[in-house]
Amino acid sequence: GTSRLRACPDEFQAEAHVVTEVYQNNPNLSIIFPFVNDAEQLKQAITVLRQQGFTGKIGTMIELPSAYFDLDRILETGISKIVVGMNDLTSFVFATVRNSQWHDMESPIMLDLLRQMKEKAKTKKIDFAVAGYLNLSFIQKMNHIGIECILHYSSIPEIFALELEHPDHLTPIQEKRK
Repeated sequence: GTSRLRACPDEFQAEAHVVTEVYQNNPNLSIIFPFVNDAEQLKQAITVLRQQGFTGKIGTMIELPSAYFDLDRILETGISKIVVGMNDLTSFVFATVRNSQWHDMESPIMLDLLRQMKEKAKTKKIDFAVAGYLNLSFIQKMNHIGIECILHYSSIPEIFALELEHPDHLTPIQEKRK
């Protein structure tokens, strides 16, 4: 996340430089910063990227309650998209782990948070979406209230009643990352 900007500023600068180089040949590249604590942290990350010459679109994830509470200021940072990380935000709001009985993305609390964020983003003409390991019931609720969903690939078989040809194709990569 963007906390690396403070913890490892040289590495963050180097990554911003590489992203900008890639952007020069791929002008459709957009950046979404994950795990943003607040608007100030996001502004710092955007500044580093812009100083490197990146002129593309920038967005942010909202996964932390602190980012939700600072949303008004986050919307003023020049971003063009917000993506709510539903699994993380739900875990942090309810102080629970995924797959527990208390991890409920469809709870009235979470749905109210989403409606509020969507309306605030809409007033600033900022794109808004949710992402994560989403189920069909949640996606239907999002469709009903006009919120775009970004699915994790592992949700595809359940949502669309499809079988993936190579469902475990990322397992070797995930094992090497550990």
